[in-house]
Formats: sequence, C-alpha cells, structure tokens
Amino acid sequence: MVLTGIVLIYPTAVAMLLPGQLVPAAKVAHSNEGLMAFLVITIWHIYNAHLNPDVFPFDTCIFTGKISRERMQHEHPLELARIEGQPAGEMVGGDAHREVG
Repeated sequence: MVLTGIVLIYPTAVAMLLPGQLVPAAKVAHSNEGLMAFLVITIWHIYNAHLNPDVFPFDTCIFTGKISRERMQHEHPLELARIEGQPAGEMVGGDAHREVG
C-alpha cells in the first residue's frame, strides 16, 4: 500500500525510472488494497460488536453503561484491577455477577 501510494504521489518521477505502465497498475492495486482493508475492518467490527457469542444478539452496555464483573474481568482485567484498587495479579475469582459501572 505504501509503495503504490508513493507511485501515485510521484507518477512522473516513477515513469522516468521505471516503465510507464506501472502507474495505472499501481492505481488499480492501490484501490483494490484499500477496498480489501475496508472490508476486513468492517467484517471484523460486525463480528466483534454484533455476532460474537459473548454479546449476541445485542450488547446493551452501549446504552446502560453497565457491564458484568465477569465480562469486565474477561475483557478488561487491568482496568478492573485499577477500578478496584488491586494489583492486576490478584484478580482471580470473586463475585462474578456484580455489575461494574
């Protein structure tokens, strides 16, 4: 992506050093790489935010601001330790159903 971007920024300089057909090829490759990156990020977000078994069918914490202690311990152990004022190594067991937030 970086190399094709440089070719697109400086097409005349690249055409002086390399064959001119490289510039249109770089444009096609650059747009295809961008589309692929967009699709990967979009699919990744859809799975993690909506289809992940931990939050399916709907994650209500975006509206309530509350998350279970069990989920907090699983996904954000360092933040939970900071909230509870404990060193991160002591986060084992405990009241798994108390809500944090």
